[in-house]
Amino acid sequence: MSDSNFDTSCTFVVKVLEGQPTNDPNDPGGFTIWGLSSKYNPEVTKDTTYEQAKQIYRAKYWRSDCSRADWPLDLVFFDGHVNPQDDPKLDGTGNSELVKLLGPWEFRDPYAYAYAFLLCRAGRYARRSKDIYVRGHVRRMERLLLFIENTNE
Repeated sequence: MSDSNFDTSCTFVVKVLEGQPTNDPNDPGGFTIWGLSSKYNPEVTKDTTYEQAKQIYRAKYWRSDCSRADWPLDLVFFDGHVNPQDDPKLDGTGNSELVKLLGPWEFRDPYAYAYAFLLCRAGRYARRSKDIYVRGHVRRMERLLLFIENTNE
């Protein structure tokens, strides 16, 4: 358990799942680059580099649960902090709400817990996301699962 998987996790989440800059008028996050929305990360601009984005991700989204968890749970927790943005004012959002639902993770198999966590996230997306985003969110869970299955850490 450490930060040793941060680079692998960040590269996959940012470069594979998040993709290129967008300014989707339906997205309440506004302009987004490297997966960082300007609403939640006002320091980002169209000129933000990947290395700058990586520093933001480490500081804001690679939280203590990521540092304490084994692979692949650290990746899944990290992605859970990235998308959706934690909002403790809404019931049913944030990693902590899913951990409450699933129970403590510290002494459980990290693969089994990660898969259950992804399934619960997919359900949360189905309940909480705008309809136009649900398919993409479910595909995100699928891509995470396939990446985990095809990566031997």
